Amino acid sequence: MGGMGFRDLAKFNIALLAKQGWHILTNPTCLLARVLKARYYPIGNFLNARLGSYPSYTWRSIYSARGLLEHGLGWRVGDGQSIDIWSEAWITGTSSGRVESSVTNGQFFRVVDLIETSTHTWNEDLIRSIFSNQEALNILRIPLPHRSIPDFRIWRGDRSGLYSVRSGYRWLISSELDVSWDLNDVQDEWLSRFFKSLWSLDLTPKIRISVWRLIQNYCPTFSNLHIRRINTNLHRLLCGSAPETNVHLLRDCSFVNGVCAGLGINLTAPSANQDWLKCFTSSVSAPLAEVRNDRWSPPGHSVFKVNFDASFNSLQHSSVSGIIIRDENGMTMAASSYPHRFVADPESAEALSCLQALVFAQELGFRRIVVEGDSFLVISKLSNSRMDFSSVSSILFSIKDRARDFDLISFVHINRARNQVAHSLASLGKNFSSPQVWIEEAPLSVDSFVQRDRWWINPPA
Repeated sequence: MGGMGFRDLAKFNIALLAKQGWHILTNPTCLLARVLKARYYPIGNFLNARLGSYPSYTWRSIYSARGLLEHGLGWRVGDGQSIDIWSEAWITGTSSGRVESSVTNGQFFRVVDLIETSTHTWNEDLIRSIFSNQEALNILRIPLPHRSIPDFRIWRGDRSGLYSVRSGYRWLISSELDVSWDLNDVQDEWLSRFFKSLWSLDLTPKIRISVWRLIQNYCPTFSNLHIRRINTNLHRLLCGSAPETNVHLLRDCSFVNGVCAGLGINLTAPSANQDWLKCFTSSVSAPLAEVRNDRWSPPGHSVFKVNFDASFNSLQHSSVSGIIIRDENGMTMAASSYPHRFVADPESAEALSCLQALVFAQELGFRRIVVEGDSFLVISKLSNSRMDFSSVSSILFSIKDRARDFDLISFVHINRARNQVAHSLASLGKNFSSPQVWIEEAPLSVDSFVQRDRWWINPPA
């Protein structure tokens, strides 16, 4: 519908109404949920309620959107008591979220039957004996909290696990067109990381906004002006070889490429199968990063700083954690690399690395720590007191639960350059199949980065 971008206003209305259904599910004690429950489903919940006789207009409207929620809802595994193995959507890595094996095992009904109760880890041998190889791997990659917590529902249409009108509408449109929608939305993810890095730079707002406008195609190029019915000559530009568009300016214009080459920025045209926008953001990221503060800062008196990072192997779905603990003088107290199996994605790898950093510090008796990492998503989630519904919620719960055991703890996000030591330890750990620990020293290949960080604490006059 014109500039609003709606393909189907009726479906958009359903997505809006489903938001109320999601609110009822996730906030059962709110006034609306309590009133509707008393009237329409005194026994049971919203998902198994009936329309009833003489329903109100409000209830009829919300009820009409329940089908969208039923199709897109899933589970995050806690203790596994509430989840039916064979009929519920709880597995990551599949479009339906459900077990797709044609043969079911009548001896096991709930997800809790697949969990070792003593260690609260997956029973790997049992899972491999029941499910196909790919399904078994998908299950083993689901992180479990270190102790039992109730299972909870999530929305599978968004990485955050939270329902939004936008994700609900996209789900409806995708279903209508019968196309697959990548819920990971890879381009959105790397573009979001670029923008977060851009806004954190110590630059004048004019420069940051100009870069943002370029990438979002909000600049008054001749093509954009022509679309808005402003009389312009589409070919009246620097090189005059093609209509002036953002794509041409950032990829094909010989004049702009010549200027950028003199500044050390490579904007050469990517190959046919390479995204020009991704090429552009990758090209300008390095020069922009030079304006950031890339110096590691020491902790306060009697406080120790714990830096962590992760190296993720997408082919083997494994990762390695790199961890280093230093004092106020930059002296190494301990360092470690720790391998992990069955890791779903880079965000899970970073979260596991943060958890392992707390375990490592606790085992060595450090009680007052500052935890630093370069994963903005993990640090921001840990700094947020609200419940997390994402795929790493179980790991975040374990981190927050273990953080209570420290006398002083804080989580700080830093850029990659300031986290070089932990990053190098994670890379080094790929050479080992078992955990490695160094006490009061760092590996030789990493020690140069440690000494560089110490130099910045007291640089020579």
